[in-house]
This record gives sequence, C-alpha cells and structure tokens, in this order.
Amino acid sequence: MKLFAIVNLTPDSFSDGGYISEDNFLPTCQSLLKQGADVLDFGAESTRPDATPISEDEELYRLKHFLPLIDKLDCLKSIDTFHPKTAEIALKHNFHFVNCVKSAALPLLLPISQKFTAYTVVTFDKPMNFISDILVFFRFYLYNFPKIICDPGIGFNKSQSQNALILENLHNISTVDGNLIPTLLGVSRKSVLGYLTGNDVNHRDFDSASCALLAYLAGFTYCRVHNVDLTQNFLKVVRALNLSPAGLSASHSSSSSTTPTPQENSGLSTV
Repeated sequence: MKLFAIVNLTPDSFSDGGYISEDNFLPTCQSLLKQGADVLDFGAESTRPDATPISEDEELYRLKHFLPLIDKLDCLKSIDTFHPKTAEIALKHNFHFVNCVKSAALPLLLPISQKFTAYTVVTFDKPMNFISDILVFFRFYLYNFPKIICDPGIGFNKSQSQNALILENLHNISTVDGNLIPTLLGVSRKSVLGYLTGNDVNHRDFDSASCALLAYLAGFTYCRVHNVDLTQNFLKVVRALNLSPAGLSASHSSSSSTTPTPQENSGLSTV
C-alpha cells in the first residue's frame, strides 16, 4: 500500500490549515518524501464539513503561488479539487492524479483527466444504507472510465455510524465482482476517529495510523495521511512479518504494480 501525503495550501483546513508557506513549502515536501510518502496530495480548498466554499478563481490563486515550487519536486503529485479549471492547470504542470471529493463534478473532471491520461479518485460522497451502495457506485466508474481509484468517502454526507461501518468493511470494499480494485482510504484525523476513541483532532495520529493498518490488511492500494512517518512505522511491522491482505501475495499487497513513476502515467488496472 502506498501513501498519499496531505499538503494543505489552505488557511482553514480542519487540522493544519495555514501551516504551509512559500518559505517552508519545499522543506516540508522533501521531509514528507523522506519519511516515505509516495504521492504528495495538494489541496487549495478545505473540504471539511463546515468550511466556507471558495470560488474556482480563489482556489487557483492559492495554487498558483506554489506551482513554481511544485514544479521543482520530482515525485508523484495529486491535486485535491473538484474544479475543472484547477484540475487542468495542475495536469498541465505534470500532476498524476485528480482527487475529486464531489461526485457531481465528475462529468466535467473525467474528460480532463482522460485528456492528460491521469488517474481520477472518485469519492462516494452520498449517504448510504448498505455497503453495497458504495460498490454500485464504484462499479459504474470502474467499468466505464479508465484509470479510476475508488474512495468510500468517509466523512462525506454520512453519519458517524455509517463512517464506522465503512471502516468495519474495508475488506468488502476493496473488491468488486471478486476482483481487487484500486482504492484509496481517507480517514486521517477525521471526526469519526473522535467518535470511536474520544480523542480530539490534535490527538488522532495513532488512530489514523491504525486505520491505515486496517486498509493495508484489507488490500487497499493507497491511504491518505497527515503523519507519514508514524504511518510508515505502523506498516513496517506487518511488512517485516511478511503479512499480506487475505488472498494476496506480499508482493501484490505492496501495490507497486499499480503506482506510476513521476515520468509515467500508465499502468493502473481497473478490474
């Protein structure tokens, strides 16, 4: 399993808004990569539940301040956006992933991703009654579009009990029609962890790393995290023991075959 490292370019993200500046940007990114991040996921608009929406122009304004610095990074890059213009600008700067948390934006975003042969993270951002609701959503995009990565959407239009149900069923979400699919789990520091443990947002990194371990053992391809170093240390234990998700070889569970290089945007299978 590979790690998406969260790099918020926002003043109002729920746990680390306002931390990144042009002065500390490159050292921060280089530190995340040294700790073991596989992808840097840049976001210029907060998607926390009570965040004030901003315009596409404001999001672009925030991103453009950092693009000259991002261009210096030789790594895999993701843009966390649901705005088509922002996605296109990022892909023109050799980003590899579009991480979209609003399914209503996908009809406009998917053609842009396809134009640049980039991957698209599709997020199940709807209320749910059953785990099968998520799989129906995943199945539609996997069978109809190339280079799809599926996110069950913890924290997006769901109750805390529904979020917890997703965590209990990661092993059922990582496969569609009997096949392992490309998946991403985004639960780092989210409120469902406070619901489960009682910990406030500043004390959820161990909770987040525990969920990353669950995702690994369930066969997830990616996990999106704030604390890369801690998460990698949790994963070192299962890797050292050569443990792997049920039904997968250890080499398959590493997901190396489904991760592009910084220079290559091909190779990710769907189902």
